[in-house]
Amino acid sequence: MKKICYAIPLVAIIIGSISAQSFAKISDSTSSPAEGWISAYTNIKGSFPQWEITNAKSHSISRYIFHLLKTDAHGSEFNLCYTKKIKFLNGAISVEFKADSGHEDQGGGIVWRVEDKNNYYIARYNPLEDNLCIYYVKNSHRRLLNSANVTLDKGHWYTMKIVQHNNHYKVYLDSENILQGDDTTFTNAGGVGLWTKADALTSFKDFKVIN
Repeated sequence: MKKICYAIPLVAIIIGSISAQSFAKISDSTSSPAEGWISAYTNIKGSFPQWEITNAKSHSISRYIFHLLKTDAHGSEFNLCYTKKIKFLNGAISVEFKADSGHEDQGGGIVWRVEDKNNYYIARYNPLEDNLCIYYVKNSHRRLLNSANVTLDKGHWYTMKIVQHNNHYKVYLDSENILQGDDTTFTNAGGVGLWTKADALTSFKDFKVIN
């Protein structure tokens, strides 16, 4: 039977060894926005990206939203927030995202099979470029695996999902399979999380891992 893990406090229930309370707690340290999560840059040394968790309560239902509020990144520098407490090899990861702002870049996406801040897979959507791309980042260098032109209305929430089975990946936007292919760069289980590039400030909610 597949196990579902709601991996950050964007939902009310977490299944597994990580408690909802520990994820809902916002740390005083900018290097760790929630217990068990790591805030980091790829390709930059400096202050950590500033993430914040808010509770957007509607009709008595809590919907926790993860915001990237501030970053010093630019160019080919990346903002990450990830956890290694959930080990992902095969399965599915989904999240709702909304591009809030950014002059160089906007949007963002999902990272998985994360070894550390310099080694992982990333699927991201950029509304400034109107494209969906999947990359690997190895030893801090990003390489494009696949891409497609996609135009979405700006300022709205959209759902991204990646499905990984051994070396085969699929990337979905709002239930439509946009990209698929094969890659063997990372073949071991790793962490999961969120990502933006340069000055892209983005909100995320309902991050779900099924493995």
